Amino acid sequence: MFKLVPITLLLFLSACVSNEIHQSYRDSERISIYKTTCEKPYKLTLGCHPEGQEKNPRRLAAASIPLDINGAKVRYSSTADGKVIYLGLGRALDMGFAMTEGGTFGMYDPKRERLEAAIDGIVEMLKQKHASLIEVVPVTNISEVAGYYIVSDINIRHLFPGDDVTP
Repeated sequence: MFKLVPITLLLFLSACVSNEIHQSYRDSERISIYKTTCEKPYKLTLGCHPEGQEKNPRRLAAASIPLDINGAKVRYSSTADGKVIYLGLGRALDMGFAMTEGGTFGMYDPKRERLEAAIDGIVEMLKQKHASLIEVVPVTNISEVAGYYIVSDINIRHLFPGDDVTP
């Protein structure tokens, strides 16, 4: 009986801390979600603030524009020029990092797979357009991946099907 306690504890802890960042970007410098806002490190003018609500300068980075890439349904926000997007799983609510679907957590989280499929699709589109700069920056919240910034030298937003979002 007592032999099961350490094993159970070990399995539980490994599931909690094994929230791996996308394999291709594990060596990238990470940003804590708590060091982001809609204004920094990038000014996300589209999709960060919910429509109709007053802009809050302390609002954590959020994503609210729906996007379907490679069958992966995610949300994004972007800078006015579209060269930086923040890719996430849900729309943050008024008080910061309360997401409609939450971040990714644990070893076999299908939300993480969806986010990774979207990143792979966007990076592939950027390569096809011969972008000379493609940077993917993981955004973390303690034990979960909150989202990713994708930075390029071309307008990423215009690569998305049905991009009718205007700044």
